[in-house]
Amino acid sequence: MDELVKNHWSKKNRQSWVGGIREMNLALLLKWWWRLKEEPDHLWAKVIKAIHHNSRVVSLIPRKKSQPGVRKAIAGVGEDFKKRSIDIQQSLRCLVGNGEKAMVWIDSWTPQGPLKDAFPLIYSMFANKRITVSQFLTENTGESLWGQSWVRAPVNDEETEEFLRLNQTLQHQPVGQGMDRWIWKDGGDDDFSVKKIRMDLSGSIDVNNRPGNFLWNKMATPKSNYFSWRAIEGKIPTADELIKRGMHSVSALCKVCGRANESTNHIFIHYPYADLI
Repeated sequence: MDELVKNHWSKKNRQSWVGGIREMNLALLLKWWWRLKEEPDHLWAKVIKAIHHNSRVVSLIPRKKSQPGVRKAIAGVGEDFKKRSIDIQQSLRCLVGNGEKAMVWIDSWTPQGPLKDAFPLIYSMFANKRITVSQFLTENTGESLWGQSWVRAPVNDEETEEFLRLNQTLQHQPVGQGMDRWIWKDGGDDDFSVKKIRMDLSGSIDVNNRPGNFLWNKMATPKSNYFSWRAIEGKIPTADELIKRGMHSVSALCKVCGRANESTNHIFIHYPYADLI
């Protein structure tokens, strides 16, 4: 079936899918993440935080799954990016200025990405997991970087080694001046760009994966389109499909060539006469 999907994913289909409406929609939805990080003190941002705040879950943006509507679609866009092998937490990077907006553990402001992922043991020992960079540097000074926000000190070699690496990372991480800014990946000093996200989404498509939507050919008859769709979905009653449905009295061998099991791939791709089409 995978081979049939590869053949269905023709050059024309790829061109229609790449850079299409879906990519634009995902990029525009992600821009709301950027706005929420850039404008946390605006009234609309405060309303969203008040509605979607979850005291038990610390995330890049506030998300409450029980709340329906447009906001749920915006918060859930991360799953669509994951399907395309793009990690938003790693890609939405923060250029730290005064550190008043960037969260130490959640935002990607160091080369290691979010510190909660790079240093999970130390993250579990920290009390205020929403602390900003500015607050953290104020509370934790000196070589130890050990302040009032910590629940306890490291108690074993693994925790001590991870803490020393965190200490070294923070000491070599520059903190600038001005406001914190968010960019997409390694965009340098460029502002957040929807175009860059669309390009990444377009370039991340794997043609070996099943396309999300079946693209109907208006030049073909409805019967042909329907048959092609059933073939891609594995709904044609070939011998191997009938056996999967419990009809074990059916022989799986191809009745015409007798060389292989009768499957969708065999009929449309491997069958000798299929090569001639």
